[in-house]
Amino acid sequence: VAAIYFEKGPLQSIASLDWGSQTQVKFASGANPPHLPGNTNISPSFKTKFSAGADNPAPKNGLSSGEWLTINFNLTSGQTFSDVISALETGSFRVGTHITSLPDGKSDGFINNNEHEPINVPEPATIALLALGAFGMMKNRRK
Repeated sequence: VAAIYFEKGPLQSIASLDWGSQTQVKFASGANPPHLPGNTNISPSFKTKFSAGADNPAPKNGLSSGEWLTINFNLTSGQTFSDVISALETGSFRVGTHITSLPDGKSDGFINNNEHEPINVPEPATIALLALGAFGMMKNRRK
């Protein structure tokens, strides 16, 4: 996982990023590219509010199997943790991931939907099952 993108919704911004003592994981607020690749090919289009991305080189510093990232958020005024869960469940708030270094050398973008399965963002690349694990890991690590 090279980048994680968040849409407008109950989250205001990233408060902090933590990967502990893992030497191969390094993330910062603001992903490059700034918008989820392929975002205009889905309906409704994915409009990035804020993001986190791996430091360069992303394939080395991004998330691989067995690695983790904790993202703490600031909530939008008047919103609660329950509002975040509800928005994820209804699909009114979406999270996107940009997966790089797939076996064929390409990358791909994915978003969650209200069935908690990733939706492949249409762009010329293969589907990666890694996105489901990355989203699940991210969901389990949120605070």
